[in-house]
Amino acid sequence: MTDLIHRFMGPMLRRKSGLIINVASMTAFQPVPFMAVYRAAKAYVLSFTEALWEENHGNGVQVLALCPGETQSSFHATSGSDSLNEWN
Repeated sequence: MTDLIHRFMGPMLRRKSGLIINVASMTAFQPVPFMAVYRAAKAYVLSFTEALWEENHGNGVQVLALCPGETQSSFHATSGSDSLNEWN
């Protein structure tokens, strides 16, 4: 994500037009045991996006973070977090 933004931000700024949508998560707002790295990565996405917005608002490039909540999927079973989490 960081590398792609670095590659594409310059041309967008020169055009004074563009849109960056980064997918974070509701998990970006709170650390939780057994998912520390995943949630820290999502927090990075959110913080990085907020900083980019502040640095670039008003110049024609829009920057936003999408923070969806949990969806029905096999994520927890596949990641093994179901078996590690004593709260489930």
